[in-house]
Amino acid sequence: MPIDLTQFCIPSDYWDSVRLRSLGKPFRIGDKAYASEGRVIVEVEAGDTQANEWAPNSSAQKIMLGWTDGEWSRLPELPEPQTEECTTCCGSDGGCDDCHSTGLQPKTIVVQIGKRLIDAKLLRLIATLPGLLINEDGDPLSPMSFKFDGGRGLLMPMKPQVEPCQGPAPKPRRKRKTAKAT
Repeated sequence: MPIDLTQFCIPSDYWDSVRLRSLGKPFRIGDKAYASEGRVIVEVEAGDTQANEWAPNSSAQKIMLGWTDGEWSRLPELPEPQTEECTTCCGSDGGCDDCHSTGLQPKTIVVQIGKRLIDAKLLRLIATLPGLLINEDGDPLSPMSFKFDGGRGLLMPMKPQVEPCQGPAPKPRRKRKTAKAT
């Protein structure tokens, strides 16, 4: 049974630009089909997938060059999704497009996989793939490779939040001596 690639595309309510609209549907390049919502890219054999013949650009193939083989493991157990007050409307429920007037938005939960910090929402998305295995090896900021029955993909990690450097305490200023007028 073919995988529904549309789950890895940008939903139509986010198509505010041509660039994002181009990621709204799966696409083909050669004998491969791709889907990406910008932070996750999935590649499968095109076969009979419902993918557009038109490709937004050929960068998908270049991106997939970053896919690496290595030590494969199963995805760890993921935390349950949580919500928090919408940061756009502050929970006022008043016609907000970001929270669809619920006053709540999904809370970002970070999961550490090897050296990488990954949004749990993205991990839940790829967890739906059959036979999923992840490669925990790699640099903290490089995409995490994964493979599954029928394909492979990459997932972008989050940048670690670093506290701004305060630096050393400023030196006290010395008072200048002024010449006395005679």
